[in-house]
Amino acid sequence: MTHRRMRGSELGWVISGLIVAAASAAAQGQIPGQSIEEFKDSLDPRVFQTGGYGPWAAPLGPVFDSAAATYNVPRELLMTLGFLGSAFENRGDQPTIEYGYGVMALRQNAWGGDSLTVAAQLLHTTSETVKTDPNLNIMGAAAVLNAWAGEAGIERGALDAWLPVIVRYAGLADAQSNQIFAGEVYSHLKKGLGVTNSYGETFSFPVQKFELDPDTLMPPPGGIILSPDYGPAAWDPAPTCNYSTSSSTKDTIVIHTAEGSYAGTISWIKNCSSNVSAHYVSAYDGRLTQMVREYQIAWHVSCYNSRSVGIEHEGFASASSHPQTQYDASGDLSRDICDAWGIPKQKRTVGPGIIGHIDVTNCCCGTHTDPGNGWDWNYYIARVNGTPPTPAWAASYVNQSYPSSMSAGSTAIVWAEFRNDGTGHWRHAETRLGTQGPQDRSSPFCTPGNWVSCNRPTDVDQSDVAQGQVGRFTFILTAPATPGTYVEKYKPVREGITWFGPEITWTITVTASTGNLSGTVTNASTAAAVAGATVNLTGVGSTTTNSSGAYSFSNVTAGTYNISVSATGFNGAADSVTINAGSTTTKNFSLTPSDTQAPTTPTLLTATATGPTSVQLTWTASSDNVGVAAYDVRRNGGVIGSTSGTSYTDNTAGPLTTYTYQVRARDAVPNYSGWSNSLEATTPPNPPQPTLVFSDGFNGNLNNWTQQTQNYDYSTTVNHGTYAGAGAAYCAAGQSDQMFRQFSRPFAQGKVW
Repeated sequence: MTHRRMRGSELGWVISGLIVAAASAAAQGQIPGQSIEEFKDSLDPRVFQTGGYGPWAAPLGPVFDSAAATYNVPRELLMTLGFLGSAFENRGDQPTIEYGYGVMALRQNAWGGDSLTVAAQLLHTTSETVKTDPNLNIMGAAAVLNAWAGEAGIERGALDAWLPVIVRYAGLADAQSNQIFAGEVYSHLKKGLGVTNSYGETFSFPVQKFELDPDTLMPPPGGIILSPDYGPAAWDPAPTCNYSTSSSTKDTIVIHTAEGSYAGTISWIKNCSSNVSAHYVSAYDGRLTQMVREYQIAWHVSCYNSRSVGIEHEGFASASSHPQTQYDASGDLSRDICDAWGIPKQKRTVGPGIIGHIDVTNCCCGTHTDPGNGWDWNYYIARVNGTPPTPAWAASYVNQSYPSSMSAGSTAIVWAEFRNDGTGHWRHAETRLGTQGPQDRSSPFCTPGNWVSCNRPTDVDQSDVAQGQVGRFTFILTAPATPGTYVEKYKPVREGITWFGPEITWTITVTASTGNLSGTVTNASTAAAVAGATVNLTGVGSTTTNSSGAYSFSNVTAGTYNISVSATGFNGAADSVTINAGSTTTKNFSLTPSDTQAPTTPTLLTATATGPTSVQLTWTASSDNVGVAAYDVRRNGGVIGSTSGTSYTDNTAGPLTTYTYQVRARDAVPNYSGWSNSLEATTPPNPPQPTLVFSDGFNGNLNNWTQQTQNYDYSTTVNHGTYAGAGAAYCAAGQSDQMFRQFSRPFAQGKVW
């Protein structure tokens, strides 16, 4: 007989564990139940086929979303329970190993698991309906979690707080198994989920953050005891009522799927009423628990028990695949078993070698068909042999596009390309680009609405990227508000399974960004522009509106500011405004007048014609509670101008015309006074035009002419233009004079009157 021996200290742990397990079984008594063999024999064969009972009538994802929102339960928690309960496959009305039903494996068992009954009561329907209706099953699970959370009085803000509710949901035969189940739930939450069922629907969520360490929930209490035969496994012995302590030589390894969870399988093996066991139990996340020594006889495959080592795997034969972490951990275990016992490291249909339970059924005895068509024998055997198989998830860098500099608040479309070097297919919602440095950090360039989350910029662009093909990951960067140099690191990730491929690094310099702000200030009562209003932009400064009520700020650092406006005679206004980089933001204000009192009416109006085309007006000043802003002047019923003083000259009058004038006062609102008394003024006629004499020949002045009374004048603006010379001599209207010039011989003399 070939087997490995334990150190003395390890043997003490084992003996102690066996005694505790036996005592526990005796204390529990024979809980009504059946063996795993009998349990699997009782199931409809369809439940072992890939996809089980066939596609769901409608996608399940929206139901999870609705249930989470309706009952205030974390969507990620609901999805994890669905993954552990059914891998999202259709099991019809068939139970899991925990006697859980439907998508969520709602419990109805002899160990106290009653979530199915509670769900039916909360939904006011029957248990049979909840078993088979996926919508009601998911809603029922959420309703149960909500009710139990209320009873426990938990704070729902953190996932850690849900621990007592998850432990209760487990519904297994002993407290330790319930705790292991909770540890599984938190382990998957911490790693994220990315699962596609047999019908092509993907269920995923990114890594979840919480303080609880899942390892603290794993067996045995007080610390993990290592397996006596295989160090990486925990040792949690089955009671001797469920296996034979006799020794036997092993030449075969039999691979099983448990039709349930890791915790549920361990619980069943530790229950004496099950009359069943396996040497090892393998979890989705790679955890292993040894429950029977390899040299002893576990009861897992009837006619092959004495010659084989049995490994039960968490999961379902109907699943389309199993996690790589589970394949790797189990494959390494099988390699160690083969080395220890001299078992061929080959997939066989009969022993010796490595076989599935279905192979025992086909060759020798039984009816089971696990591990199912979704089990990847090629990958598994390559792992057992230690020859590195082509990994499911591998990638190499191809190309990328990103800006080396951005202005704060600006956006940029970026992408990275990788070649798929693994056997797994990259699909939407499964294969994503994730943040690194550190892993799963929240990126300051996160763009809500475009990114999946701030640690997952995007999923792969294409719907399916096979081995050898190039996948592109496209997303939008939004530069942070704080200028500086940033280092962004990203890497592909298969959600819920593994990170893979090379890490890419982008160094991006963010500069301060600026934009402009402009607007108008108007009177809310009249819609007229408010000139001279003060506009203050906090942290930037203030400006004054022009005559059109307009204001502006230029080259303002992009961001959100407080802005306020004040003006004499108006109630002030304030608001916030966001200035975007590279653009002009418009912010208008409409001010409500605070002054409703009009100025007094101007008095003592005078109107004096000062020439043929001008009339001079004066009046006595008005008074106002705030202040007079201006006076409007009206002529013959129409306003012709305004002034801030108490006089005005009308220079638009015509000669020999009578005009009627009035004046009124106004304040800044404006509130208007009444019109003053009216007053008439008549302009004189235009004077006669000057008479020209000798309009030609006067070059520059009259110095060479002798005048009688000096009434002649000289003009360069009047020139006949016939003879040489630049000007003319003239007398003003009503004047008379004589002038002459003496030539060498008489030439000319002129006289006007």
